[in-house]
Amino acid sequence: MPPPVPHRAGLTAPAKPQRSKQDTQYARLRPYLEKWGTQSLAYSCFQPDLHFFVQPKIGLLPYRTSMGTTLALGNPLCAPEHEEAFLKAFLDKHPRSLFAQVEGTTAATLRSLGLHVTPMGTDALIDIPSFTLHGKAKRDLRHYQNRSQEAQTDIQEAYDTPALRFELHQISKAWMQSKKVSTRELSFLIRPLAEHPERATRIFTASRASQTLGFVLFDPIFNQGSCTGYTASILRELPHAPEGTLDSIILHAIERFKDEGRRTLSLGVMPMYDMKNSARIHGSGARPLFHFCGALYRSPWQPICNLRGLSFHKSRYRPETPPVFIATTSPIGLLQMAALTRTCGLLP
Repeated sequence: MPPPVPHRAGLTAPAKPQRSKQDTQYARLRPYLEKWGTQSLAYSCFQPDLHFFVQPKIGLLPYRTSMGTTLALGNPLCAPEHEEAFLKAFLDKHPRSLFAQVEGTTAATLRSLGLHVTPMGTDALIDIPSFTLHGKAKRDLRHYQNRSQEAQTDIQEAYDTPALRFELHQISKAWMQSKKVSTRELSFLIRPLAEHPERATRIFTASRASQTLGFVLFDPIFNQGSCTGYTASILRELPHAPEGTLDSIILHAIERFKDEGRRTLSLGVMPMYDMKNSARIHGSGARPLFHFCGALYRSPWQPICNLRGLSFHKSRYRPETPPVFIATTSPIGLLQMAALTRTCGLLP
């Protein structure tokens, strides 16, 4: 495997002679992303079939439409001082909207604009400089790391090439076919694996005897032009990969990011986690939607989605857990939520 390319935010593999559609999109979105892409979800603006609400040099917000609802993806990529006016302009054009996975000041601004802001889980943020594997709480992570070493798994940062992408897609197909429910690639809130090399992302792989067993793709988190951290965006492994392969990759990447001076690693959202506590602090928003999601989390369907298992696994890293929200123009929110789940690929 070729040595990894030294990574600096905004740089990637050598340019190709022909400018691809992917490169064109990156050039268009880059000024907004690299300046204001502080949210762990920000790089998800790079995926197919998105529309963009843009105010030149002010801000950008990706969205899709489904079932008569405009579905905005995450916090807008704009300066905080322009956020309220930007969101007002978006709502003027799209009066029937749902804002998916918003947080912080964006959630507060949408609440002040009259939207119903419903707790929908938390992010899982690791403070990279202070992260260690010490303590009883992280014994499972140490166990996974030891199992990986015993299996003689080689973990490396990979050079992002078309050949590597082809291999990762084969792993991804095998991974999806091993799932209990759906073999469809999800999208929107969960960014699908791109077919071609991408700018600013990083890929770490685990291999043994020249076979790649699994990989984690990390999306960059930016602030004012600098890459301050990453999101573990796409995690896939072969069904026969040793226990803890993906966790071992993440732990290896954390040490690399720590050496580079990065600040934050997001493990992604913990869906519907700690909703009651968030509601006590921030309110329950659209109450029918809040109670429906709470019932779903406790229902017999829950093992299918494995929401509790997903949250429990991420909690082993002892991350910070800032709340995330869904904001709806409807006080009920159920039909708008149905549009979101269909767009993500959870419903046919």
